[in-house]
Amino acid sequence: MEEEEEGGGGGGGFTGEEAVFLVPPGKARDAFAKIRRELTEEELSQSGVHKLILKEIERLERSEGETNIFREQFYEADKTSAVLKEKLKGVKKFDIIYSLSIAVGATMLGLTPGLWGKEPYGYIVLGIGILLILISVVTKAPWRRDGNEY
Repeated sequence: MEEEEEGGGGGGGFTGEEAVFLVPPGKARDAFAKIRRELTEEELSQSGVHKLILKEIERLERSEGETNIFREQFYEADKTSAVLKEKLKGVKKFDIIYSLSIAVGATMLGLTPGLWGKEPYGYIVLGIGILLILISVVTKAPWRRDGNEY
């Protein structure tokens, strides 16, 4: 008490000889989390305080090690996710081209009977329609896959 009176603070604030440990209210760990912890130089010189502080440091180091493991796993999963998203873009483009070529080929086959009267056009449209459908089916055929989806 004499030290506080000499400091002139009168309010029991930080005088330079005390260490202050505050725990944020939102991160409470126990019932005493909101209590302001002030330790004087005399209290800090006791071995029990050193042991408690060292134990807390060890706990935080373990926690940091676990956090680093999760951080590395997160970054690995994030990379994998980005690669798969890029592959999916290619698959979507291929599926659109496949669907369009099947649709155009089928439309050309449907137009063929109306073009039989015009000699070369009927055969040309029939050939192009069949060719588009065959190329589409062959490029998406299951026997062409190399074990991956695409």
